[in-house]
Amino acid sequence: LAAAGYQTAAVVSSFVLTKKFGFDQGFGFYDDELLPAESTMTTTSWEGHTVSAGFDRRGDHTTRRAITWPERNRSITKPFFLFVHYFDPHSPYEAPDDHRAHFIDETTPFGEVGEFVAEYDAELHFADAMVGRLLDALDEQGVTDDTLVVLTADHGEGLMQHGYMLHGVT
Repeated sequence: LAAAGYQTAAVVSSFVLTKKFGFDQGFGFYDDELLPAESTMTTTSWEGHTVSAGFDRRGDHTTRRAITWPERNRSITKPFFLFVHYFDPHSPYEAPDDHRAHFIDETTPFGEVGEFVAEYDAELHFADAMVGRLLDALDEQGVTDDTLVVLTADHGEGLMQHGYMLHGVT
């Protein structure tokens, strides 16, 4: 797309998509700064690679950064491609309390699959809200009439529907 005259930018939310692995190729701007204070996971290694900062970035921080790029950098004479990667919903499930409140209360069966499903649903609710916030911001910037939005995912979670809890086996 850059060769076709597009401005290209990406804002990613996981160590697995950092420049270290070459995912920044072709992007004029690539935000993979994962700050420990914005991370939900603390680990020092992943698949044999050293994790020296945060491992991930929660969706509200990613959305803020994604909104900022076109506000500050977009050329009104060029089309743009903005790739935004959300790590939410992903374990550990730590959605903000206002999203958890939609699914978790005193009747939630803690320590059982129902608890994990409720926590996952809260993360989905949070991720949906962040995508909505991003789309609203693009609308406020006046670019949605010429914008194509593609939403995709790389996996879900097992949640014991097929005999496993998370997604490691698939």
